[in-house]
Amino acid sequence: MNFGQVVLGLGSIALGLSQFQKGTRMLAGSGRGRQAAPGRVHRSGHVDTELAGPLRLQTKKIRNLDDRIRELRRLTDRGKRDPAIYAFARQAVNGKCGPDWCVSEKDTLGELRALFNAIRSNVRYTSDIAGIDSYQLPQKTLRMRTGDCDDFSTLAAASALSLGIPVRFKVIRTKNAKDWNHIYTEMGVPRGNPQRWVPFDASVSKPFGWEAPANVVGAVRLFPVK
Repeated sequence: MNFGQVVLGLGSIALGLSQFQKGTRMLAGSGRGRQAAPGRVHRSGHVDTELAGPLRLQTKKIRNLDDRIRELRRLTDRGKRDPAIYAFARQAVNGKCGPDWCVSEKDTLGELRALFNAIRSNVRYTSDIAGIDSYQLPQKTLRMRTGDCDDFSTLAAASALSLGIPVRFKVIRTKNAKDWNHIYTEMGVPRGNPQRWVPFDASVSKPFGWEAPANVVGAVRLFPVK
């Protein structure tokens, strides 16, 4: 793979069942501005957020998949410390169903399902700029309510980590594809000592726990995220 210049911030790795493309990359910038104001959570799972502040574009050299994952880890690390992500993740799991919590305390799988539904309800899958790869901070994804599959992945990872749930990125190359062409997260259950890794691919319109079937996958790489 021959990766060139990339801009960090707006869109994604061009995964989400599109493809990594070869050649020069630009990723649209991470952006600066006021923090998103987390708002109330609707029964549908939608969370009101406010878009505020300008976006800033930044370019970086991205040569290979490891470089890309390094950037996604960096964005995830920033995201898990962001107050907007912290609030979003907790609002997603802290709903009440009558006098009881909708998700029982210490129910890792239940929290992940609630978080998955919140992300699906708040973020629309949107492709990259034509011919340009782009990344964005998880809080930008939540604020703009749009992103590609690497943006879904960093938002999911940052949100889960803010709840203390172990995370790893899973990158796949489907059969007949020349390059790695999809990324999503897997979550460790239970959180204290994971016995299994649950697929968490909110970038596609599929139920919680779905992932591309093994018979269409040609290769896989796993990347722990902290």
